[in-house]
Amino acid sequence: MPATRRQRLDDAEALAREIVEDIEYKKNLKIRAIAGVLPPAVENMLWAYAYTKPPDRMEISTDRPNLKDLTPEQLTDRYKRVIKFALSEDEAREAARDVVNVLRVDQQQEQERAAAPPKVHFADFGGKSAS
Repeated sequence: MPATRRQRLDDAEALAREIVEDIEYKKNLKIRAIAGVLPPAVENMLWAYAYTKPPDRMEISTDRPNLKDLTPEQLTDRYKRVIKFALSEDEAREAARDVVNVLRVDQQQEQERAAAPPKVHFADFGGKSAS
């Protein structure tokens, strides 16, 4: 009687486990890894499973506001909440100030660009460009 699909899968799984649990195979794998001759896919898998493979699929919500649309105060508040557990209170305050300063510089540059007269290229009118 032929084996069922489930039996074939179970046999393949058992063979795969037997191979990867073999001491000689493990030694050879380690030697190839150290020598740098593992196929990239195998090396990627080792890294992924060594530190818990991330999910294959992630859902990203798009209902969050764009950070550029936040006020400096909102951005500071959000940033403080994010780094609350990663940094000391002084480090968090300094980092929040840095973010607000960068945002203010960006806003100032955008305002300056908007206020600047448009550059006219005489080539557009059949003449030579001044630049």
